[in-house]
Amino acid sequence: EAIGGRYRTFTSLPDEELFIRFNALGVFAYYRAAEALRGIPNIGVSSVVAGYLFDEAEAALRDVLRFNQELGRQLDVDRFFFNIRPYFKTYRVGDTDHRGANAGDFSAINEIDVTLGLCGMDDPFYRSIVREKFMHVPPDDQQVLKSLEHRASLAQMFRSEFASHGASPEWKTNAGKFLAVCKAHGAAYAYHHQRLVKGYVEAPSKTATSAHTAGVTSSGPPLDEVMAMLGRLMQMRNARPDIGAGG
Repeated sequence: EAIGGRYRTFTSLPDEELFIRFNALGVFAYYRAAEALRGIPNIGVSSVVAGYLFDEAEAALRDVLRFNQELGRQLDVDRFFFNIRPYFKTYRVGDTDHRGANAGDFSAINEIDVTLGLCGMDDPFYRSIVREKFMHVPPDDQQVLKSLEHRASLAQMFRSEFASHGASPEWKTNAGKFLAVCKAHGAAYAYHHQRLVKGYVEAPSKTATSAHTAGVTSSGPPLDEVMAMLGRLMQMRNARPDIGAGG
């Protein structure tokens, strides 16, 4: 039970408590960043208030990285792979595959992607990712995912203001803050992918017995497909030019 400072858990292992704690802290830090960025389009990208919100978003995303780093330092690889991960993977019951929980099953990270302009719903690859997770997020998050079709891109707003009014001192200041947010977002996700996903799922899956490698991912596709998809997402979130067609 979630009493006495504990969370609801499947096991009594300290590793599961550790995983839930830092994963939850990272998710809520993403929500903080998304909420800060959400207020900017209506007040303009070069306003003093927007500068404050960019700073808040950057601080939240730095928290995401900090929580992920702490998880990477403390969580035992074998305890996660053998004792925690199995509770979150896909299971087949009769003719139905019941998809497992996924660390990305919340809307804030996608809201940040689209609001910053690093990803867009006009990209078939990215649209498919958002659609796949839609039924697995809370109702309020579903509304946010629906809104991404019409979400303003801050990158495009900076371009438009530059084209019509040039690079004012206020524009330059906030453009720097915007790029700092993009850098923090990319860094947090890159660490998650390289250190946590590869270290806690991909690497041990290569040496574990067949009973544990079966259905090794938490959601449906084979591991190599999931890793390729996540790798492409990492490139997009880091504004890499080599993301391939449709990026």
